[in-house]
Amino acid sequence: MNIDLMRFVDKWPGSIICFFLDVFNRIFPDRTTAKPPYRKILFIELSEMGSIVLAYPAFKEILDAYDHPECHLLTFKKNKPAAEMLGIFRHIHAIDDSSLPKFVSDCLRTIFKLPREHFDVVFEMELFSRFASILTYLAGKIRVGFYAYDMEGLYMGNLLTHRVIYNPHIHMKDNFLALGDALQLDPNDPPLSKKHIREISRELPVWRIDEAKCMALKQKLCHKSRTIFDAGSKLVLVKASGGVLPIRAWPAHRYKELITSLLRHSEIHVLLIGTGDECIVNDDIKGSIQNDRCINLTNATSLDDVLNLMHISHLLISNDGGPAHFASMTGIKTMVFYGPETPALYGPLGNNCTVLYSRYSCSPCLSAYNHRKSSCKNNLCLQSIEAGYVYDTALKILFGSRTSAV
Repeated sequence: MNIDLMRFVDKWPGSIICFFLDVFNRIFPDRTTAKPPYRKILFIELSEMGSIVLAYPAFKEILDAYDHPECHLLTFKKNKPAAEMLGIFRHIHAIDDSSLPKFVSDCLRTIFKLPREHFDVVFEMELFSRFASILTYLAGKIRVGFYAYDMEGLYMGNLLTHRVIYNPHIHMKDNFLALGDALQLDPNDPPLSKKHIREISRELPVWRIDEAKCMALKQKLCHKSRTIFDAGSKLVLVKASGGVLPIRAWPAHRYKELITSLLRHSEIHVLLIGTGDECIVNDDIKGSIQNDRCINLTNATSLDDVLNLMHISHLLISNDGGPAHFASMTGIKTMVFYGPETPALYGPLGNNCTVLYSRYSCSPCLSAYNHRKSSCKNNLCLQSIEAGYVYDTALKILFGSRTSAV
């Protein structure tokens, strides 16, 4: 479904529904006295595939704190394969957002289904989404989520029992951890959560490699490119599209310049990855680069394939998005572009990421406060990152001390 249509539905019908639910909740307030042990927990993380990975430390800490209750997740259908890879959810409830009729149909089904699950606690992990707030209210008696407090705008009613202040100055990992902390604090002492940000182990899920699939992928690449991969080959994955937020994309002509320079090295093979309409960008790049060692894999790989490709590849170059975060589940080195978003909030976890960020005064222009919609039509913050700089950085990662000389 078109992202602007989703924003419209969330803002207008969503605000009206939240208002009436808020009135109902004030007249008939919840009198829940539920205490641990909590046996059944629902997490609501709908829209952002990468955020599911960033929330993993919070998922683990919450489940460990309450003796591993039955864990459910509500997300959009397109994110279900990503959530399954974390291996921690008993059941994943999915809403199909590919079209408005499917979205409405699945929402109605979900609205009737969730209350019958009798969740002890619901964690709303979306940032100021009225739609998510409505589902949270209907799904459980104890409801933990981000709340705007005294900030103007962002109306979503007062439907939470544990209201956590969203802090745009700390990493999303820490914001998600604050949701778990809130459940252990007095909800009548706002704003939650009043606790030190603590350094916890950045435990991440580890992708279990399927060596047979890796071998099959190598054979597929050899057949597709008509080249031979040997022990000295360097595989570079490139995710050139900005996905549903094109403003996050480093310009296509920069990618063409970078890939052309990389392919001057006979050891390097470039694999273009993506799904759906991302074929438009990748087809354009491939069409401009007449080299068998540039292989277009758009819509030719599953998420499972992409993670196995990360295992056999040496470097991922990507715009901010899901693949950059899934890479943290493998050992691959990554280079990730930021500009409209900030790595201070959404930088991948782990120690293998090199951030490419120009630090413009207008950056970041995408935030929770504007529902990730920017007025910018000219992303100079990304355009200003030169292909030559990215090329030199990539060579240092791939070959160590080698310079840009061919």
